[in-house]
Amino acid sequence: MKFFKREIKTWNKEVFGDIHIRKTNNNKDDKKLDLEDENNELNEGKKKEKRELLAKLQKVMFNQEALEK
Repeated sequence: MKFFKREIKTWNKEVFGDIHIRKTNNNKDDKKLDLEDENNELNEGKKKEKRELLAKLQKVMFNQEALEK
């Protein structure tokens, strides 16, 4: 069992990366875009970037929740 656990952890990092780092980075980027939005500095490209970022963040949160079960 220990062998499989180690293999699964390795596979997880290779496929998904470190989920906590991804979540932190996505949150930082989201806060930056929120600040630009508050200052009315978001053009259409930045709005699209924010939508894509929120989708990534949602996926990361889903993956994190699945790993915690």
